[in-house]
Amino acid sequence: MLRPPQDGTVVEAFKNSQQAMDWLDAEYQALLAVTALAASTGFDNYAWQIPATFVRYLDSHGHWHDWAEVQRTALAAAQRLGDRNAQACVLRASGGLCLRLARHGRAREHFRQGPGKRR
Repeated sequence: MLRPPQDGTVVEAFKNSQQAMDWLDAEYQALLAVTALAASTGFDNYAWQIPATFVRYLDSHGHWHDWAEVQRTALAAAQRLGDRNAQACVLRASGGLCLRLARHGRAREHFRQGPGKRR
């Protein structure tokens, strides 16, 4: 589960789902770039939370290669943080990606890997 926005954060309000999709289409490359930037500059909370907000978009638009890349980035960030909640969120999304790609054994591994469990 994502944490609520910090005080002073401007939350974008969309009138409908199409407006949200249009925004994601326009900002897609920026979201990928800022995820990588966050991970490389020590902003690990953002490095896992940003991808968590647009996983459904990645799936519905077939951006599976990019999905896999941001999930690797997000998982590494969550592990650096030692944040069990973050790790569980990322592993669940990674398992969903593996199901989408018919990698059922790998999906099972992700779903079973919960934080603190043996891998």
